[in-house]
Amino acid sequence: MNARRWRPLALASLLAAMLALACGGSPSPDDGPPTPPDPAPATATSSRTSTPVPTATVAATPATPTATATASAEPPTIALVPAFPGLPELERPVALLEAPERALFLIALQEGRVLAVPRDGPWENPRTVHDQRERTLDDGSERGLLSIALDPDFARNGYVYAWYSVRDGPDATRLARFATGGQGASFAFDASSELTILEIAQPFPNHNGGTILFGPNGMLYLGVGDGGAGGDPYGHGQNPGTLLGTVVRIDVRGATADAPYAIPPDNPFRDDADARPEVWAYGLRNPWRMSFDR
Repeated sequence: MNARRWRPLALASLLAAMLALACGGSPSPDDGPPTPPDPAPATATSSRTSTPVPTATVAATPATPTATATASAEPPTIALVPAFPGLPELERPVALLEAPERALFLIALQEGRVLAVPRDGPWENPRTVHDQRERTLDDGSERGLLSIALDPDFARNGYVYAWYSVRDGPDATRLARFATGGQGASFAFDASSELTILEIAQPFPNHNGGTILFGPNGMLYLGVGDGGAGGDPYGHGQNPGTLLGTVVRIDVRGATADAPYAIPPDNPFRDDADARPEVWAYGLRNPWRMSFDR
């Protein structure tokens, strides 16, 4: 019941009880229901009198009805609008990046190609700016070219990073850096510039991750799956001594063939002999995509 309905009744009952006790009487059980707790207890004062006090009768005031909501207007019409009108259908795109310094959007396909379209259109004819299908193992499932990222200093150095399944040799995924050149219609990757940053052996063809992205501090983060199969049979996710099932965090600024990356000084396992110092977080199944809150 509304507390406002109880306050008059509580005050009247309390006053009647005090006056009845002052005259040597006691409240009658028929005087009404007991007073419920009140968040702001009423205070009553009274002078003694020998005149009988009639039982107070209080008519409960009905609660104010809630205002009836007026009929809402019709919801606005929602329509799907193509972001890139005229762009042909693409098979298994895995990443879309804007390169404002080159006035382009880059689209990575799992098969091992990177396409480019003008930022402001037209978009009917995406152009292949990188083709690494010969070096990419793409079985149509969870392997292939899985992620690309632009260097934080891309406007100056033109570096693009790729995470892909390696075709030749034992099953592995590779983090590599490519140099690019040109502007607009002349923009392209330099395939011969590939620098391997990190390579991780994969025991199964699924749960190979992953996402490359750079954090606000300029460090490179890489999501790596637990290696696959079902139920993580080798326990990679609970073992910081492997890079499988982790988020890797490394410093690739100034990377060279002899020193492709450095370990950030605040990585949590940098000084742990039982863990890989590259590990930033572990216990992950397959961090296919990640992002930072802008």
